[in-house]
Amino acid sequence: MGDKKIPFSINGRINKAEKVLSPLIQNLRFSISVGLRYHNSKNKKNPKFYLRIKSFKSSYKNIYIGSENNIKKILKNITNKSFKSYDIDELKPELKLLYTVYTRYFVWKNSWEKFFNSKHSLKEVEIWSKEMGSEMYRW
Repeated sequence: MGDKKIPFSINGRINKAEKVLSPLIQNLRFSISVGLRYHNSKNKKNPKFYLRIKSFKSSYKNIYIGSENNIKKILKNITNKSFKSYDIDELKPELKLLYTVYTRYFVWKNSWEKFFNSKHSLKEVEIWSKEMGSEMYRW
């Protein structure tokens, strides 16, 4: 009875795994916000979309996304779903989701430094998503 090892409890295993994975989890922590800018103060009908992606170290990158119509067209190319009836507020979470999975994948494969030194246009994200297929949502 003295030689038998007592197996770790589930909580013990989770805590041990959490300590090992903590640096990785911290590295993949970031936030995304979507902003709108009106380049012509007289014309409030055609805003331009921008993203701000902020890493856990508080470094950030602003990314120009484009016009509402361009976003709808590219989202349709990616998902094969029509976004014609979507308004600005409905496009924001779609952009957040798309750039969340893209950013997580990019940082995992490369680094934050490389992320901040690259452009990440919506066209580049479209190409990446087509290469990934349905696997992109795994990230």
